Amino acid sequence: MTDFDNEMTTPSTPPPAKKGKGKLFLILIVLLVLGGGAGGGAWWWMAKSQAASGQDAKGGEHAINEESGVLPLEQFTVNLADEEASRFLRATVHLVVDQGHAVKEIEEDKLKLMRVRSSVLELLTQQTSARVTTTEGKTELKHAIAARTSDILKPIKVIDVLFSDFVVQF
Repeated sequence: MTDFDNEMTTPSTPPPAKKGKGKLFLILIVLLVLGGGAGGGAWWWMAKSQAASGQDAKGGEHAINEESGVLPLEQFTVNLADEEASRFLRATVHLVVDQGHAVKEIEEDKLKLMRVRSSVLELLTQQTSARVTTTEGKTELKHAIAARTSDILKPIKVIDVLFSDFVVQF
């Protein structure tokens, strides 16, 4: 047997394994994932706390505050201004006012409340179904309702308009 044959039959020793680098890499990945999850959870919790306290993401105050109040209006059912077909809108409107203590007074002042309802009714009947079914149309309608009703309720200001029901019949 030659030296060459001897080398072939003897098992060669495997090269030494790199210990710890694979485990270290895996541990780093796990730590990054856990750290990212914790950071994301902290961000979500902080954003939720700020929203509950009446602050926006920049630390400023929302227009709606603790002194605000909601003036509910009875449901409206109106014919829309569509020329091609007879369509109607059913909407329930709530006015968010800057002086919550005045809501009860407004509800008891029947003349003022009827002026508010009449003004909203006039605005709603001027709308078309194509307009009020878009997001932009609803937003413009909310702004118009807020402006008109603020004029009637002076010095109380309507700071938001909420729809709890909004159905267009086609």
